[in-house]
Parts: sequence; C-alpha cells; structure tokens
Amino acid sequence: MTIPTLFECARLHPDDPALVDRSEWLSWRDVEARVLRIANALLELDFPQGSRLAVVGENSNDTLLVYVGAVLAGVGTVLVNYHLTADEIEYLLVDGAAHTIWASPESLTKAADAADRHGFRVFSDGNTSGWNELVDKAAEKHPPADLPATTDLIYTSGTTGRPKAVEFPNVVTPTVDSRLESMARHHMAGLGPHLVVGPMYHAGPHGAVSLLLRGSPVVITGRFDAEFILDAISDFHIATSIMVPTHLIRLLGLPEERRRQADVSSLRMISVTGSACPTTVKRSMIEWFGPVLLETYGASESGIVSRITSDEWLKHPGSVGQAAPPFHPLVLDEAGSECPPGAEGVLHFVDDSGRGIRYFNDPEKTAAAHVVPGTFTLGDVGHVDEDGYLYITGRVTDMVISGGVNIYPAECERILADHPSVRDVALFGIPDDEMGERLVGLVSLDDDATTPEMLIEFCRRSIANFKVPRRLLVVLEVPRSPMGKVDKHAARANYLESGGN
Repeated sequence: MTIPTLFECARLHPDDPALVDRSEWLSWRDVEARVLRIANALLELDFPQGSRLAVVGENSNDTLLVYVGAVLAGVGTVLVNYHLTADEIEYLLVDGAAHTIWASPESLTKAADAADRHGFRVFSDGNTSGWNELVDKAAEKHPPADLPATTDLIYTSGTTGRPKAVEFPNVVTPTVDSRLESMARHHMAGLGPHLVVGPMYHAGPHGAVSLLLRGSPVVITGRFDAEFILDAISDFHIATSIMVPTHLIRLLGLPEERRRQADVSSLRMISVTGSACPTTVKRSMIEWFGPVLLETYGASESGIVSRITSDEWLKHPGSVGQAAPPFHPLVLDEAGSECPPGAEGVLHFVDDSGRGIRYFNDPEKTAAAHVVPGTFTLGDVGHVDEDGYLYITGRVTDMVISGGVNIYPAECERILADHPSVRDVALFGIPDDEMGERLVGLVSLDDDATTPEMLIEFCRRSIANFKVPRRLLVVLEVPRSPMGKVDKHAARANYLESGGN
C-alpha cells in the first residue's frame, strides 16, 4: 500500500483536516506551510553541530509542529517534561547540550527561569520573544534532504539519582532523508486518523510526529477526559491511539449506557503501553472496542521489544507477546545461569544487531545495563513459556526483602487487579524492625462493601501467605505518572502520611 506523506496530502487534498487540538483546526495546506517555515527558521538560528532545541511544550498543535519542523531541519530536540521544576529543567538543558529553548506559553516562566541561568535563548508563541516574527519571515521551501540529522533525547526517570537520557530514534539515521525513511515505518502509518492522549515528551505519544509526516491526520487532547476521548473517536473517525492502562480504566469507569452509545467502529489499533495492563481491564476493553488492542513491551532505551495482538492475548492472557527481531529473550537466575521455560528470573534481551541500549554521555550506566555487550535488561523479572511468550512478574527494583525472602509486588498486584471491586492497586515495601521490610499497599475500589481484610483473604487463596500484603489502605486514586506508571515513591509517602504502619 502506498501511503501519502504530509506534503503529498497538501497537494492532493489541501483543505482536508490534518491537525486538530482543543483550540484550532488546521488543513494539510496550513500544516505544510507552517512546518516548512519552522524548519527554515530553525536553520537560520545556526545550531552548532550536536546541539539541540529543548522543547518544553504542553500537548498542542504548536508543540507538534515545532517537533516536525525540527525533524525537517535536522535539529535534534530535548523532550522536556513540562511538569518539571525550573531546577530540573535546567539539568536537562545542560546535560542535553541545548542551544535554544522553545516553550509553550503555559511553561514559559519555568523554562525562561532555567534558561536564564546559562544564557540560553528562549522562544515561545504569543510573546515578545520574536518566535512568530522569525517563523513568518522564514522561507516556505523544503530544506535539503541530505542535511545531517542530530538525534533527539528522551529522559527516563530511573530509580535513583538524575534522569538518564537516551538517544531517539534507536536506529542510525545520519541525514534528514534517512530519518524520514525510518519514521515512515511507524506501525500505525496508513491506518487513519490518530488520537494523541499521553504527553508528547514520552516516546509513544511522540510517535504523532512520524504519523503526521506520513500523512495521518492527528487530533491532540490535553488532560485526559474519558467523555472527550469517546466524542473525539466518534467525531474524527479515530483509527489509532496509544494509551496506558489508566486510560482504559477511566474509560471503563464511564456509565454503561454512555459506553454502549459510543461509536468506536472506526478504531483499528490501540497500542497499550507504559505498564502492565490488568487482565480484567484488557479483556473488558477487547469486548468493548473489539480486537484492536496491541500491547507493546519495551522502553525508551530499547524501543519495542515485544508486542501481542488481541487475538494472541486471548490465547495467552497476561503475556506481553513474543520478542520481536532483532531481540530474543534470555532469562537468568540470581547466579547468572539461564532459566528453563516457565522458570522465573531476570529478563534479559540479546540484541542481534549488537547495539543493546545506550545512555547518552553515560558509559557507566550503559555498561551496568548489560551482562555482556549487546545483551541488556530493562530491570524486569518474569519468565518465557514453551511457546516463547513473555510474562512480566515484577521489577528488580520493586523487590521487597522480608525475612530474607524476595517478594515481587507485581505478583500480588495482579491477583488484586483481578478482584471485581479493585479499580487500581500499588504494593510496596516499608521498613520493619524485625523482618527488614514488609509488604503493604494502596487500593482504590469501586464499591464500599469490600474491605481490605476481604482483599487480603482473597490474595491468600491464590498465592503463598508471605507474598500477601500485611496491610492495605483504601484511597480514592493510586498515584500514577502521566504515562500511567504507578508512582511507588508517592504511593509509599501517601501510605505513611495516612497513618499506615
């Protein structure tokens, strides 16, 4: 199938909708003109080789257009989480070799504060920085395709210390032309209009850059609103989106009548990522949306390591699929020996390309992630069955050691997630004078009749007693990041502040 590019769409159907957010609607003609002017404006700023444009942008048309313009100019970007403080932004600017900053109006004050400490120039729409004038005066022509392309940087939170930067994309694209060729292979290209739900400073939602360049209309949401999402799917005939389990849980939380009335017939692929999806949630979504869910497992460091379709998952519930080339799994026990099928250990992946994963300007962290060059771990515990399907059972860093016994909270979290009254759950360890640590947690519930004691007894019927939390506190909502990952640090703090012991 021949898939038109953004520029072919601008020529073939210039007045069709191409980019929509909550404040404006842009045609393909509008988008083409804007991204070409942005690209040439960035070239006029004469970025030194290897330097980058830091983008501190809320989800909006303007933010996406800046990212697209940077690709066409060969200018690498630093994807900055707009929730960060000025001090945290400052670290990313320096570590990521930023030369210039572009910020959305909502984030301008923090970005300017961080930039002023080092003399970085800051641009933004709708202010006196000169950005609009610079773009309006720029040429509306295609930059040379053989321009060198600097990689983007995405920062991962990590478990301790400073965030770690990884270069994106994960494949070598030395020129703008080769970068565009790589982006054109996005697995959602050509399927239809795309809905951006998560923040575009994350790798998954950032795929909207590739999809817009490949000719897919893009609709951008701000803060997640389940009602708005259903309306957008129907109104814009959305075909694809990337969601995290939290999004699915909130959609399922809508009244049954509202869900039944929603027209979701245009959907062709919803990629589920960010964290493990509870089996009850995923099964309910497949029953509602149809077999359009594609669960992916991986990280910013590696890209997608495995994926599983809805039909496969129904045959292998709980799995995240089979490893995709160039990766294949290697499960190692505590002694570093390979585990047989079905035995739990630390999941490693052999990268047949020899690349493995790399942290920007941090050879020590890069080396620590590998057992040998090209064989890396993302820090997950799990097993591989006889058919090669991967199952994630926990995180090495989440491990709780109680009385000398290793406990992986994810195992019991999955049990609790299957309880019909449990909406969300987070388990973690807290200090214990006698045992070293004990397993406790937070749960949010859908009814008032279920008690923590009933849930603990429910767990005991499925797993060994030492894996069962000693205590559960009921909360309105379990803390999660914008990409749906449980914030264990915040959850532990909430537990202790609420009088947990």
